[in-house]
Amino acid sequence: MPPWLTSRSLPPAHRVRELLDIYLSQVHTVRCFGFLHVPTFMERFQNDDALYSDRSGLIYILCALAAPFYYARAVVVSSEQDTTPNMQFHLAGRGWAAAAMQSVFTNFGNLAVECLMTAVLLHEHCLRVGDHAKAFLMSGMVARHVQILQLNVEHDADILCEREESIPWAVKESRRRLFWACYLQDALIECGIDQLRFISAEDVQTQLPCLEDYFIRNKPCLTETLRQGTVLPFVHENGTSGENTRASENLDLRAVYIRAMALRSRVLKYVKHLGNDIPWAVIQDTPSSKFQRLDQELMALESSIPDVIKLTPENTYLHKSTGRLNLYFGLHILIAQTFNDLYRIGVTGLVFPVSATRWIRENAPSDFLKRCHRMCASRAANIATLLDDLYKCHKESMVDIPYAMHAQVCSGVLVTTLASWSGLGESSCSSLLPGTELHKYRQMLESNVRILQHLRTYMQVDLFLESATQALKRFDKMEEKRGPDPSTAEETAESQNPRQFSLDYILNPLGVYPIARTQANERHKPEQFSTPASARLPMPGATALRELGSSPEEEAVSLDGSALFQYQGGSFWDWELQTPMLETMGYPTFLEDVFLGHEMVNGRV
Repeated sequence: MPPWLTSRSLPPAHRVRELLDIYLSQVHTVRCFGFLHVPTFMERFQNDDALYSDRSGLIYILCALAAPFYYARAVVVSSEQDTTPNMQFHLAGRGWAAAAMQSVFTNFGNLAVECLMTAVLLHEHCLRVGDHAKAFLMSGMVARHVQILQLNVEHDADILCEREESIPWAVKESRRRLFWACYLQDALIECGIDQLRFISAEDVQTQLPCLEDYFIRNKPCLTETLRQGTVLPFVHENGTSGENTRASENLDLRAVYIRAMALRSRVLKYVKHLGNDIPWAVIQDTPSSKFQRLDQELMALESSIPDVIKLTPENTYLHKSTGRLNLYFGLHILIAQTFNDLYRIGVTGLVFPVSATRWIRENAPSDFLKRCHRMCASRAANIATLLDDLYKCHKESMVDIPYAMHAQVCSGVLVTTLASWSGLGESSCSSLLPGTELHKYRQMLESNVRILQHLRTYMQVDLFLESATQALKRFDKMEEKRGPDPSTAEETAESQNPRQFSLDYILNPLGVYPIARTQANERHKPEQFSTPASARLPMPGATALRELGSSPEEEAVSLDGSALFQYQGGSFWDWELQTPMLETMGYPTFLEDVFLGHEMVNGRV
């Protein structure tokens, strides 16, 4: 690696500008990071001295995020060959990230918007290089900064017109986009858990990002709020009906992605707090179940996608020409993932522990369970196809942490759903998705591994790659046995109650928080607090089931009170392995095989 790519000092101005161009093409277009007003920003730094006089650390972190792409291009040019999985481009730029971190704490308490931008992007860099503990702590500072600046509300009631005393409209839009970037960051961490949520969707009183062309041209416009079909309350007083009507037409692709993420947060919260809801219940003249309401919202969101961002070959290459493939594919994959998040409650092994949803599988009609399996399998297959399409179209556009998560979860869903399908009495996997044979599932799993190998060169995603690899191995074992033994699914998920409640038990296994927990030097080991005895709690929805005509025997089915924690053996998860523990309501990672192998090598089993 060229020494200047590891330095804490900025390189010469011409290289800084090269790095800035790379950032704008590869990172600025990711999710909602497009909060820089590019014309204003680049004009500001036309002077070389301005590049080195920035005190916020913004230039440093922009260069740090661009460095792996610069390094990759340099390697390809010098070696005249494509990249290989053993390369680690993410090592480039860490010196500039450290300098940006120093600037953040040097300016601690400085409420300038650019300091917040630096912190947001520094959080992203920490995720990409595997510093999850730093990322988690940084996210808290970002959320508090947002609250102090009150970026979640509009400060100027006159959105469409600019008074002499008001700030430029492009600056307003930049602040809005910065807020939404912070919201997405918080949503990625909280995953439906109230204890981790700092930025609530209910407190947002600002409009969604407008079309990119309007933002660049500094053209004021009205857009909708997070709730579809609504605008800010005071707009009715200052705007016209025609402007209100056009608000939906002014929405950027980022706006639809934000809505999808907000809905996913509510879906995850539902799955982790099923309560008395009966997902399959359809009773005349009474409200439908919460499951059905969320399902309807998901269907409505998917059908509301404008024609210009629907999945078509024309739209794909149009977005490729504008460098927006990351968000374009990301939106459709996120919606498919949210369907999996919701429907997994009917699939054995997709919610941990298995006892948490046992009452659903024991009482739900077979048609509902089959629908859950087919939905999870079809959406996971759709995700695998989209990931492969993006990889072939422009694989640099998928260098983004959510893509690593999607590939890993996709593999887990495919393998687990196939294993659970046989438990429904289905002898052939071809009946799960007609026309999809076992060899096609294997191709999808292999594609996910190949994609994660590519992402591994740009980001520290070894755990995601290992999980997808183990899923492929699990699939091969299933194929050798000509189908899994359904009787083992429940046995491998026995749970015990933790003496102390911890967020560790309910989060995504490869999320920011659980991996951050493994990086803590002084930490308690919750698994030591488990007790042999497990309480028995009434089955959620027993009263409602009685109304549906269930038998007394069905009413007696109980939910193991140990549903808070999946725990196998004495100390199933070794924190020293830097491996996050499986939480109760997340997806399988199949990393237990890796753990057991490590234990056997060290003579501990």
